[in-house]
Amino acid sequence: MAEKQIYESELNFLFKFELSERGIVEQIERELDLIQFFIGNLTIIEKKYYDMIDYQIVMPLRKLLCEEKSILRDVCPDFKMPEFKGEVHVLDDEHFQSKLRIKVTSFTVDPQEKWIPLDDWLQSKIAWFDKEPEDVPIGFDEYVFSLIRNKVNGLNKTQKGTLSEFDSFFNFEEMEMKDGNKCKVYRFIYREDAQKREKLYNILKQTGYYDLTLYEFLKGVADGRGAHLDKSMGPLLKIVNVTPYKGMSVIMVLAIQTMYAIAKQVKGLEQYLPQEFPQMEFDEQMAPTKDVLLR
Repeated sequence: MAEKQIYESELNFLFKFELSERGIVEQIERELDLIQFFIGNLTIIEKKYYDMIDYQIVMPLRKLLCEEKSILRDVCPDFKMPEFKGEVHVLDDEHFQSKLRIKVTSFTVDPQEKWIPLDDWLQSKIAWFDKEPEDVPIGFDEYVFSLIRNKVNGLNKTQKGTLSEFDSFFNFEEMEMKDGNKCKVYRFIYREDAQKREKLYNILKQTGYYDLTLYEFLKGVADGRGAHLDKSMGPLLKIVNVTPYKGMSVIMVLAIQTMYAIAKQVKGLEQYLPQEFPQMEFDEQMAPTKDVLLR
């Protein structure tokens, strides 16, 4: 008679189980503990280490706020954030012709009934170039063109014909630079055609060429903390991350606002509600200026 076989499961690295709501809340606690540890010790940490702190606390922000299926959305599907407000600083520079605008936020928080859905908050602009169709550049170098084209290719999935129209706007040729040297660029061949200028401008707007949202800002800084730290980092992100308040960064301010919003909306995390927001003293020397573009 054959021996009776009895099934017995064994441990493996493929099996995963769904966390309970309490388990998810505990996961969020760990992320908030990390933020709270660094923010709570700012006064005893030298300012030269503040960049390192940003890289530590931006990861929980990305995981909690930016991911479509984040654990925060699981326990609070209708999660809201205080509207992103602040003073707009103008960085116009003749050399770069930047027309850059940066919204510098503070700890000011509207009453909870005025908060906005998380997805709307993520699409809030933190910085932008105040440009019009007549400002479209005469061309792009190969690297920048490839970045834009990759974005346009994404648009083409829902806006058929966008990629072919974009490609038709350019010739690849040699052009002279301001310093007299020459380089290969994709030249926009319809500079005198107002209709095509506007079409190119609208495509660039959709790719994020002119605007930086909170989603792209947090994602960009978080990506810079990863394995490709020295390979790919948007040069403007560091400029945008400066606030004129005691040397604190935008990321630090957003982290405190996020803790506040979570404590207000997620049951079991009330202990993360700040007793009071830090007093923000404006430091004129830390305010964004056009000089920051030349540093």
